[in-house]
Amino acid sequence: MAIRVASPILDKIVFLLPWDIDPRVDKAKIDKLNTRLQKLIDKGDCEFAHIKGSRYFVRFRVILPGGHKVLVQLGAFDQSRNKGGLRIELNPSQMEKGDAAFFRGILRRVLAINTQRLRELFVDAVINKLHVAVDVHGIDLRRVLVYYQYAEKLSVICKRLNKAGLIEGYNFGAKGSDYQAAVYDKKTERIHRAVEALLRAGRSADESLKANRVTQFYTAKGVPERMRVEVRGQKLRGMALHNVGTLSNRFAWFHFIDLNAEGSDLPPILEQAFVSMCRDIGAAAALKAFKGSRQVRKINAFWRSRQAAWWQPERMWGQVDGLLKATNLFPPEAFVAP
Repeated sequence: MAIRVASPILDKIVFLLPWDIDPRVDKAKIDKLNTRLQKLIDKGDCEFAHIKGSRYFVRFRVILPGGHKVLVQLGAFDQSRNKGGLRIELNPSQMEKGDAAFFRGILRRVLAINTQRLRELFVDAVINKLHVAVDVHGIDLRRVLVYYQYAEKLSVICKRLNKAGLIEGYNFGAKGSDYQAAVYDKKTERIHRAVEALLRAGRSADESLKANRVTQFYTAKGVPERMRVEVRGQKLRGMALHNVGTLSNRFAWFHFIDLNAEGSDLPPILEQAFVSMCRDIGAAAALKAFKGSRQVRKINAFWRSRQAAWWQPERMWGQVDGLLKATNLFPPEAFVAP
């Protein structure tokens, strides 16, 4: 199967709106808001959300026509700290046509504001989190070496292994870092999710549900190999939409060595040793270990000739601004600097 790099997607965004009602002061307004929200919950358009450690008074999810759920939290305990009294979290890649308009309509009814006022709120939206992902179809993670720039300076680098000791994914960056990154086997993840759904369905008396989960499991097993590369901006600290294009290209921190590509060969034992070292101690450390050895020229030639030609980070990162516009959540003027 030919390798195909899909267009990037927004896997998650968290943004804030400057909704300035303080629940501790405007209790009557919050009571009315909860009444309106309850009507939408009774209708099936929303549901209550239980978020441990939330810093907001009111928490609910909007159930979109396409099935995706948008988490909304409003009434911040400390509005100055949260840079906005209304927090929205969603996965744009799971939204369908018409979902954005439906969501805005529900939010307008919950807040009891007109269309123009809602538009003004979205113009002033600021981004707190932004996750961008790219899927590489037809590539097996077991036949790829992953080199992440500055990885040796990061506080946390994790590898996920299966029971056979094979790598299923890499994670770069500590939990509290401004940015995190990941590379993982998307096919394996789909199979894991299908197995979990199958196990849950096993406890159900609904035979059609069980049959559906079995079908999903075998479908997941039969899909082609797919590798996902993710950059997760975890702390953008209230970045204006018109500044998103200035973010540094974190995809450019990734370099991939395609072991299936044509290039300079190594003796089988040397190749196995070098590949094992890259996966065990990291590519940078493995290259450094061979420096000054008799094999260094062969290793360097092998490394240079197997650089993945399919990885084009500049082209992919340049689409992020357009992806935000394509969500149809934000008015065009939100992307223009005042």
